[in-house]
Amino acid sequence: AGSSGASSGRDLWAVGDQGTVLRGDGQDFQVVASGMQSVLHAVWLARPGEPWVAGEQGALLRWDGQAFRPVATPGRQPADLGALFGFAGGDLWAAGSDGTILHWEGAAMRLVPSGSKARLRAIYGARPTELWAVGDSGTLLRGGPAGFSAVPALTPEPLHAIAGSGPRDVWAVGGGGVILHYAGAGFAKVISGTTMSLYGLSANARGQLWAVGQWGTTLH
Repeated sequence: AGSSGASSGRDLWAVGDQGTVLRGDGQDFQVVASGMQSVLHAVWLARPGEPWVAGEQGALLRWDGQAFRPVATPGRQPADLGALFGFAGGDLWAAGSDGTILHWEGAAMRLVPSGSKARLRAIYGARPTELWAVGDSGTLLRGGPAGFSAVPALTPEPLHAIAGSGPRDVWAVGGGGVILHYAGAGFAKVISGTTMSLYGLSANARGQLWAVGQWGTTLH
């Protein structure tokens, strides 16, 4: 379990088991106290030097420049948070178990209706009013601050990652080498050439895509 993020080659962050947080400067990594023992799954840099970290049992932390501070999450039973995504200006989203989607509105996290009970494993938005979340059993959700709704599933496989270069170029990957592409009219399957599960995805503004997965699988 774990994730990494960077604002530059000299400001690198990684998270993992037992509340582990590492910060790198391009040459070495140092342990940063998180004050948590939960497994941490995701890190997002809102701006250089300002990471957010999320993990199991509702763990959500924000760096204040000196230390991580816990951020309260709504709900009677804290969700396991496995994904973070944000926009400029501190517009942050988190997703996790039981269809949980949270939105940071400047002072507190708000629970956003998702209409799903699936474990959500990734969230992405091309713009603040249009986001996508993916998860187990091929779950695909589309929405924004007012709420999310389901998109018909194209696969029973879990979807692990989603990314894109814009509102009409969104990709999702998952179990069994599944790759899905949205070009404005709906998602469609794309032949990947592998049956290895794909866990990570990155896309740049030019539409170039990289996916990584089991046994060192790398696609471009």
